[in-house]
Amino acid sequence: MYDTPLILKFDDIDAGMLPIVGGKAANLGVLTAAGLPVPPGLCVTTEAYRRVTEQAGLEDVLDALAVTAAGEIRALNELAGRARELVISAPVPADIADAVRRSAHGPVAVRSSATAEDLPHASFAGQQDTYLNVIGADAVLDAVRRCWASLWSDRAVAYRAANGIDHRAVLAAVVIQEMVQSEVAGVMFTANPVTGRRHEAVIDASPGLGEAVVSGAVNPDHFVVDTATGRITERRLGDKRLAVRSLPGGGVEHVETDVAGVAGACLTDAQIRALAELGGRVEDHYGSPQDTEWAVDAGGALWLTQSRPITTLFPIPRHARPAGAGSGVAGAGRRTDRPTRLRPGHGGPGGSGDHAGPGDSGGHAGPEGSGDHVGPGDSGLAGGEPGGARIYFSFSVAQGVYAPITPMGMSAFRLLSSSAAALLGAPVTDRLDGAPQFAEAAGRMFIDVTGMMRSRVG
Repeated sequence: MYDTPLILKFDDIDAGMLPIVGGKAANLGVLTAAGLPVPPGLCVTTEAYRRVTEQAGLEDVLDALAVTAAGEIRALNELAGRARELVISAPVPADIADAVRRSAHGPVAVRSSATAEDLPHASFAGQQDTYLNVIGADAVLDAVRRCWASLWSDRAVAYRAANGIDHRAVLAAVVIQEMVQSEVAGVMFTANPVTGRRHEAVIDASPGLGEAVVSGAVNPDHFVVDTATGRITERRLGDKRLAVRSLPGGGVEHVETDVAGVAGACLTDAQIRALAELGGRVEDHYGSPQDTEWAVDAGGALWLTQSRPITTLFPIPRHARPAGAGSGVAGAGRRTDRPTRLRPGHGGPGGSGDHAGPGDSGGHAGPEGSGDHVGPGDSGLAGGEPGGARIYFSFSVAQGVYAPITPMGMSAFRLLSSSAAALLGAPVTDRLDGAPQFAEAAGRMFIDVTGMMRSRVG
């Protein structure tokens, strides 16, 4: 009767399944297929959520949300609360309940995976629920129901309203993943989210489960690694006074840690470099900087539990005309269940370029196609061969235009740059592409001045 499966293992999930598995599960499926160390798991698809909620009586709430402005926070919260009550009280069809119960094997983490979650333009990080160390079939089913209801958390509803995302278009899948009983865990950005620098991995780590770091409940150890050389450029130790640990019967507890026991760093230098190296592999696979969560188990194995795009980095100037929007997740590769063993190593290539954003002087440098933008503290000059670093001049900033230019306006400037190139004796093959020196990023115009800067005049 129903064509869409209720349950899909990570091995069976690919990038094209976003509408039925959501952003988080799609990313985990892609990482699994790429041979990265992801704990095994499965996804309760959006088909289960759709069937449960189609009889829940959400229509009135959805109609009201459609006419409620993003600034009406009190009204949005009231509607979100009504939606949660309707979803959590909706009966679960027997075949769905049985499928979920059969999926419960040992301690698991149960996480939401909304269809508008963990995407390049909207991460939704932390806005739906996660339940850790869930034990037993009935407990897993209850956690799944609560993840469905968390699609209607106050924060998630407000975020969708503020970003113009249709509430009717968003569905909830749920990830059920083997629990990693971690000794140390945390988060890692494969590019520096504060300075915008690529080739810098930023790691926050603390003993116990990663929830303490993700939720901001602990002051973690903080490390910055130059991924081109493996050198640890910054090391700041936190007090790590709180740890989240699993309970034998299920669930977790928050415990205060012994001051003497956490005086030193919770990761060795070899472990820090191994993390940076793993981050480089993840970024290389996706082709863009990633915000990841990781864990180290009692045997010293390193596991990757989540990855999502970093949504706050200013993009690198590109010459090519914008292509159609992608799925937000990358393609597939080889599958392995082996974790990454922590070992001394050097971080791999960090990826695709730094950008400091509005307020710069207008000169930007970065590797061609994926390179580095000169950030604060850099010399401001880029050297190397033609395939290496590039220097871009922000034509928008030079004209005092800080807001994005419309697509029609950008197309007009591309044509103007083609005409200018032809007048200078360098006609372009396709005038719609613009001159070879014309580039854009986030709706701003840039001119590639690398050739001029490398000349005797420059």
